[in-house]
Amino acid sequence: MVEVEQVLSEKLDRWTEGNQASKLNLSFPESALDSSPKKSGFLGTVPGSEMVSNSAVGSGELASAIVNVKALISSGDYEIAESILIRVLSIQPNYQPAAYLLGMVHLKRNAPHRAEVVLTALLQTNPAFEVRLMLAHSWFQQGKDSLACEAYLNLLFESGDRPDVSFEIFKNLGSIHVRSGDFDEALDCYNKAFALNKHSDILLVNFGVLEIRKGQWDQALEHFREAVAINEKNVKAWIGLALVHRTKGDFELSWGNLLKAVDEAPTDRQALALVVDWVARDGAVDNGIRVLDRASSIEILEPELLVFLATLYERSGQIHLAYMEALKAIELDPLHEQSRLYFAHIQQKCARTK
Repeated sequence: MVEVEQVLSEKLDRWTEGNQASKLNLSFPESALDSSPKKSGFLGTVPGSEMVSNSAVGSGELASAIVNVKALISSGDYEIAESILIRVLSIQPNYQPAAYLLGMVHLKRNAPHRAEVVLTALLQTNPAFEVRLMLAHSWFQQGKDSLACEAYLNLLFESGDRPDVSFEIFKNLGSIHVRSGDFDEALDCYNKAFALNKHSDILLVNFGVLEIRKGQWDQALEHFREAVAINEKNVKAWIGLALVHRTKGDFELSWGNLLKAVDEAPTDRQALALVVDWVARDGAVDNGIRVLDRASSIEILEPELLVFLATLYERSGQIHLAYMEALKAIELDPLHEQSRLYFAHIQQKCARTK
């Protein structure tokens, strides 16, 4: 398997967990958290506090804010929820329910390092099970596997009556073992997770990744197929199918799987990386233009991707569009060497075509 695909297959389990962070089973444990505001703060200076008045806020108002935040989290409005929580904590820095929820939102927004800061501070005053569990999740998402593994093993002894939590722990422990190359332990943990939940598309993707790492492509194919049967929007399952079919020599089907992945998540960087690599090798210029142009219309892409899109436009004879993409890249990072070289090239080509 070529180098880029090898890297993708080795990291697919971590990407799956990262992109599925919003699906982590994180509860709202009021009973575990002291809801009364304290005078002394444990979070220090909260970013965004300059936007908030320092006037006193009653406990009823704080409770109302927490109710609103929970509704926002449930509906996936994480950015707004984060903004409210930051405002609450700027006024009452030691308000534990807000701190807990802020850690949760950071995890759901794929910012585990920020979650770790908040939760480590919260742990100093409240060693509740939910706080320790979410801190372990933050370590897992950052790849701090030794910390996560130790924490998960300790938490397992307390999660006996909560099969949903035990499932998450066994699933993540399995991924930790995959990353370390201990495939037997990984399989054991995944099987324990599967016994608790046989309908998790995320777990099935992780099974598929394990089989890829073992070189068992047929078994991986079955797991990825089962995953998309449960959830056809699982991007990593489609990427897994694309990798397997390409390895088996079915380029048309692998492209179909990859394009399905970018249809579901147009700016997914792992899918885009595969598109760039396969376009470069297969000459599928139209696929590359369609995918990268759509991604660029949704969010700002890295200079490397913009330059690659520009080269595709150039190859298709669309010199003006190539120039425009190169200009975006150079404006985004004037010191980016690849952008500078390509922009000079396309400027000269535009001048010759006038």
